[in-house]
Amino acid sequence: MTEPTGPRPDAIDWSPVDRPSARIGILSPGTSEFDSRAHRIARTLAARGDTVTVYSPATATRPRIARGARRIPGGAHPAVPLGHHGEPGSAVRAGADLRGGARRSLPGRIRAGVVRVLRRAHTVWLRVSDRVPAIHRFRIFPQRPLEWAGWFERGVEPHDLWHGMWAPSLPALERVRRRHGGVTLYDPRDVYLRSRIFAPMGAWQRRILTRLESRWAHRADAVIQVSEPYAEMTARDLGLGTLPVVRNTPDRWDPPVPRPDRFRRPWAFPRPPAWSCTRDSW
Repeated sequence: MTEPTGPRPDAIDWSPVDRPSARIGILSPGTSEFDSRAHRIARTLAARGDTVTVYSPATATRPRIARGARRIPGGAHPAVPLGHHGEPGSAVRAGADLRGGARRSLPGRIRAGVVRVLRRAHTVWLRVSDRVPAIHRFRIFPQRPLEWAGWFERGVEPHDLWHGMWAPSLPALERVRRRHGGVTLYDPRDVYLRSRIFAPMGAWQRRILTRLESRWAHRADAVIQVSEPYAEMTARDLGLGTLPVVRNTPDRWDPPVPRPDRFRRPWAFPRPPAWSCTRDSW
């Protein structure tokens, strides 16, 4: 690893830059429905006149779940049950007329049986491998991100800038830029390989995964972080220079004068009349 190089954060000019409106695509491995940072970034860019699209395979690849997911041309989309005549929304009729138990030929039944056996074997393998920490971590990173990268490459539309959320978006950033062009921005948001799942891994596995993240991060056009400590750790681990910091803070709010007492006012009760208790009044 190389030592971080570049200008100090206090020497960088952070003033807004006048630029033409752009098309910006945010790549989020997880659902961004309740992601305040992604929402804040999208609102800020949209307020400047940019066109922002958030892509997420989390809501578009789960079968039989269509809430909050929209179909993206060329990409995966929620499974819609089809009826006997193919109209969407009707229930699938189970029976020999659709599944073909009696009408299916012998080679077809053999092929279906082999597919069922392979699927069950794959399910068993996944359950067993999840109990091995090293294999489980490799499945989380980089196996799943590489699978998501294919979904992003097929499902996104051309944009001027690609904003990748978290380390699992790194393979997708490289592939969408190679296919659609544009500039890539890597936003780790945390120190991914030092999180709870990856913290106890051995030195050999950390060396492999760190090299993978470092290689993908160096291929991105820019890298940012959410705080100075995270920026220093990311720069040290991945061999990057000084990283710009874009804090994950709530929207600015200027309290009115006088400041409202929102907590005590709903609980304000009428003050009881003054009274005194002495020995003579007993």
